[in-house]
Amino acid sequence: MHRSTTHTKNGFLEMLNIFDCVKSSLIVAGHYSVGPDLNETSIPGLAESLSFEAGADLVRRAHRLSKNCRLVLWINDLAINQEGRDAFKQNYRLPDHYAEIVRRNYLKDQDICVMYKSSLRNQASTELHAIYKKMPYLFDQVEAADTRLIRCVDTAPCSEEREADRVAYVIQGPYKEPLVVKDGPHPNYNLTLATLFKELNKRFSPGMIVTVFNETDEYRLNLGMHVAKTLFNMSTPMMNVYCDHEELSAYNFASVPLKYRR
Repeated sequence: MHRSTTHTKNGFLEMLNIFDCVKSSLIVAGHYSVGPDLNETSIPGLAESLSFEAGADLVRRAHRLSKNCRLVLWINDLAINQEGRDAFKQNYRLPDHYAEIVRRNYLKDQDICVMYKSSLRNQASTELHAIYKKMPYLFDQVEAADTRLIRCVDTAPCSEEREADRVAYVIQGPYKEPLVVKDGPHPNYNLTLATLFKELNKRFSPGMIVTVFNETDEYRLNLGMHVAKTLFNMSTPMMNVYCDHEELSAYNFASVPLKYRR
């Protein structure tokens, strides 16, 4: 891994100090998408590989401190049809260079948790309906065609053919903006990501969750954290690391309590 700037080195060292203050943690890293034909487009790129390597390195360092730590790999399998998706999950194996990173960092199978976007998306939709029944005051139902609505970083990749009468479930965003969490029958990325955090928190009860994401995902990640806090009342401290194709470039300790900071 390349850490070429002083800011990056200081941030990395501060992160290790924080690790020493919690008993257990989860590292979410290496997120990548699988193509419909499971071809070469399904191979993680440079940024994804750097993310996974950083995550594996952090787990190894946590283990050296005798801390309970797991590496979480989140896979976008939505491009695969349902039949192929079931087979993919049942027979999933790490990409070769991911497996090599795991071996190089002395991690075992039990140190890695694989999560699938398709499963979380279905869960997100179900849980939103349950929350809406209990706390309808958190939501506004707005015509999906309303141009004021915020969905993700860029409207172009998120746009779909929306029916004129389709309704969007909207909550108040971190800056009071109207944030869409569900578009008709489709959960938004922010809700799916929030569901990932909620499920990890429920399953493992970590003292902290660390994400290592591509720097282009920073805004979407912030929205996912906001939705997790708003809808799932999630209070687990989170720390965010962002990377590009060459280095770990930025750190966000905003949600880490001061008692963990040295």
